[in-house]
Amino acid sequence: MRMLLLFVLILTAAGQALGQVESPAESTYVVPKDESLPLDELSLLLDPFTSDDLAHEVVLWQELLKDKLRTISEVQITMKYLNQDIEVFEEVQNSIASFLAASLALNEGRAAALGDTTKTTADNVRKLDQALLEARFQLSTSVSLALSREAKAFQVHNLEVILDAAIESLRAQEKSGDYLEFTSVDQGLASLRARLAESGDEFDPNNEELMAMVTAEMGEILREKTGVRDLVLEYLASLMENRGDLVKRVRLVISEWEKKGASPEDVALIQLFVNEVTSFQLDVADHTTRWSLVKLWIESEEGGIKVAMNIGKFLAMMLLFGLLATMVGAITNRALHHTKNISQLMKNFIIRSIRRVIFLVGFMMTLSLLGVNIGPILGVVGAAGFVLAFALQSTLGNFASGIMIMIYKPFDVGDAIDASGVQGVVKTMNLTSTIINTFDNKLVIVPNNSIWGGVITNITGSKTRRVDLIFRISYGDDTALAEKIIHEVLAEQELILEEPEPTVEIHELSDFTVNFICRPWVKTSDYWNVRWALTRKIRERFTQAGFGPPIDPGAFVKRMGKPRA
Repeated sequence: MRMLLLFVLILTAAGQALGQVESPAESTYVVPKDESLPLDELSLLLDPFTSDDLAHEVVLWQELLKDKLRTISEVQITMKYLNQDIEVFEEVQNSIASFLAASLALNEGRAAALGDTTKTTADNVRKLDQALLEARFQLSTSVSLALSREAKAFQVHNLEVILDAAIESLRAQEKSGDYLEFTSVDQGLASLRARLAESGDEFDPNNEELMAMVTAEMGEILREKTGVRDLVLEYLASLMENRGDLVKRVRLVISEWEKKGASPEDVALIQLFVNEVTSFQLDVADHTTRWSLVKLWIESEEGGIKVAMNIGKFLAMMLLFGLLATMVGAITNRALHHTKNISQLMKNFIIRSIRRVIFLVGFMMTLSLLGVNIGPILGVVGAAGFVLAFALQSTLGNFASGIMIMIYKPFDVGDAIDASGVQGVVKTMNLTSTIINTFDNKLVIVPNNSIWGGVITNITGSKTRRVDLIFRISYGDDTALAEKIIHEVLAEQELILEEPEPTVEIHELSDFTVNFICRPWVKTSDYWNVRWALTRKIRERFTQAGFGPPIDPGAFVKRMGKPRA
C-alpha cells in the first residue's frame, strides 16, 4: 500500500512538473503587409505556413484590402465635390467674361448711336442694354453662389487629411511638384468674403474696383482648387495602382491557402469578395474624375507611356523576327535550290514551315520579354490541339497525305496530272489540299486524301512522250504509198526526236480499212503541237495522193433506208 501511494505521489509530482514546463512559444513571424512586396518573396514567406496560419493571413490581407478600398472611395467622393466646386468657379469666370463683353458691346453701340438716330440703331442699343442686364444678373448669381459655396470636400470628407496623405505618398514616390501651396484650402474664399463684407457685403459689377478684386480673387481660388484637384487626382491614380498590386498579393495568399487544404466554400467566398470589391471602384466617381484618371494614366510612366513603349517594343520585335524569318527562308531557298532529290512542293513546305516557326518563336519570346506568362498560353494551345486532333480527323488525314505526297513526289508544281477525276496543271499545294488549274482554266481544290488514296497519273512527269496516232485507208488504196507519205511528213517535223525512232506500221486490218500506227517521240512540252501538226499534214497528203475516205457499205445502206444483205 505504501508503494502504491508513493507511486501516485511520484506521478502527481511529475504531472505538475510537466505542467509547469513552458509550452513552445508561438511563432511571432508574420508576413509584412506590404503591397509592394515582390510576389516571389511573398510566396516563399507563405510556404512554411499551415492552413490555419494562412486562414489568419487571408483575413489580415483582406482587411488591408478593405482599408485601401475605403480610402479610394473617400478620395473618389472628394474628387466629385472638388469637381463641382471647380465648375461653380469656372461659371463665375465665364460670367465675368460675358459681362465684360456685353458692357463693351453696349458702349460701342451707344457711341455709334450718337451720330445715328434711326430706329434701327435705337433698337440695337436697347437689345445691347438688355443683354448687359442679363449678363449682370448672371454674374451676380454666380458670384453669390460661389460665395455661399460650402466646401463639402473639406467639411464632409476631411480634405486636409487626404491632402496630407497625398503629399506624403507622392513624396515617397519622389514625384516632383510643390504641393505645400495647396494645403490651405478655401482660405482664399474666406478672405474674399471678408473683403466684400468690408465694402458693404454687396457685390456690384459696376464697381470697377470691386469687380477687379473679385476677378483676381476668383481666378486665384480657381487656380488653387484646380491644383488641389490635380494633387488629389494624382494621389487617386497612385491608390488605384497600389490597389492592383495589393489584389495580386491577396489572390496569391488565397491560392496558397487553397493549396494547403482550405475548403472550396471558404475560398469561393473570399474570391467572390475580392472580385466584387475590385470591379466597382470607378463607378462611384463622376465622369470628370474618370476622364481625368484616364488622361493621367495615359501620361504616367507606369500607365499609358509604359503601354505605348511595350507596344512599340512588341512591334519592333515582331518586325525583327519577321525580317529574320524572311532572311532564313531566303537562305534555305538558295540551299534547297541546289538539291535535286526534293520536289518544289517539299521546298515550299520547308521554307514556309521555317518562316512560321521562327515567327511563332519570336512571338512567344516577345510576349515573355513583355512580362506575359506564356505557360498558360502553351497549356491552352496543347489542350486545344488534343481536342482538335479528335474533331479534325479528316483534316489530319489530309495532312498526312500531303506529307506523303511531298516525300514520294508523285508530282510537282507545274506538272499536268490526272488525279481524283481532275485533269490539269498543279498550281500549288498545302498540307490539306492541292489546287489544280484545269485545262479549261478552272481552279479545282482537291483534298490530299482523295489524291493520295487514288490513282495519280503524271502526264508531264517524264521529259519525253510518245505521240500515238492511227491513220486509216481503204483496201483499194496503195499501202506502200501511204507508209511513204507518213515517213515523209515525220521527217519534215523538226520537233520529233531521232531517238527513239518513230514507229510506222500496218497495225490492223479491219472490216473496211487498213489501219496504220504512227508513234513518234517528242519532248513533253511539244506533245500537242506535234500531234496536231501530224494529223493535219498527213490528212492533206492523203487527199493529194487520191486516197478517199474509208466507207462502211453497211452504214451506207443503212443511211439509204435499205436492209442489210
